[in-house]
Amino acid sequence: MLAMALLHKWQEYAKTVDDLILRSNVHDCGRNKSASEKAAKRDRPTCMNKQGKCKASFPRPLYDQTEVDSNTGALNVKKGEEWINYESLCVYE
Repeated sequence: MLAMALLHKWQEYAKTVDDLILRSNVHDCGRNKSASEKAAKRDRPTCMNKQGKCKASFPRPLYDQTEVDSNTGALNVKKGEEWINYESLCVYE
């Protein structure tokens, strides 16, 4: 009985976290899309440069596992969603 209650709590926790991430960490470059080219330039989101590229580097590359880039030494953290900002747990601890 205790195991089922604990499982239910974790499932609820996972749903809550997923909901929070979808509401707060999903990047959307196209939120102000307009029909005309002139209006599109005027309404360009602040993350877009004049060439139409996202200044925040979205969409970001995906990685199946965390790895170290052998050329640069950069840490490529496991990431399965190209439009979601990654937040490490160590940020909160």
